[in-house]
Amino acid sequence: MELKIKPHHKNNFPLGGILIKNASVVFWIKEIQFLKLNLKEIQIYPIPDTIANTIWGCLIVNQKKINTHSIGKNELCQMVSPNLFIPEKSILHPIITIAEIEKLFPSTKHVIHPEFGLVELTEELNFEKLIQKPILKSYYITKPHESVFIPKKIKSFQVMPLSSEEILKNLEENVFPKKEKMKDKPLSLYEKGKLSFYKMLFTKKKKK
Repeated sequence: MELKIKPHHKNNFPLGGILIKNASVVFWIKEIQFLKLNLKEIQIYPIPDTIANTIWGCLIVNQKKINTHSIGKNELCQMVSPNLFIPEKSILHPIITIAEIEKLFPSTKHVIHPEFGLVELTEELNFEKLIQKPILKSYYITKPHESVFIPKKIKSFQVMPLSSEEILKNLEENVFPKKEKMKDKPLSLYEKGKLSFYKMLFTKKKKK
């Protein structure tokens, strides 16, 4: 007996899976994030394509109810039994009972699709082996001090006059030069020669 699927106007089984058609695992992760699925609540099975050593996509088995309004371009699957999935709005041909399905698919999961036929999903994808944890680094964040508040509009300002004591003190410190003490040092030979020359010069002028 060869099982096939045919189009049908409604779903006869609950929706329990999502088909993502793409060979890239990175694309699967992006779609899982888009669908807001929790990795701890789903199972992911790679689906081989009809050409050897190629991937058609993956089947996501969700433990919780699937939000059909945010499925995007992906395809929903009916869960005929815990181990058999078919696309939405399709039926099995020939029609068989649930007991017969459970006997045909007792242990591993299977999916039937018109693009790749009946496929046995033998290995679940383990993201812990594919995703490398980032190396944590310690960072020191320097927080700046609170800045001075600068108003956008000035509504009023005041000029406060200084007292006479403050004005005098400001003049003494900033305007008038400070007195420096003369250094009492002996004259050098050069300075003594200049002094003798000036004495002789002024003595001659007085005599004249």
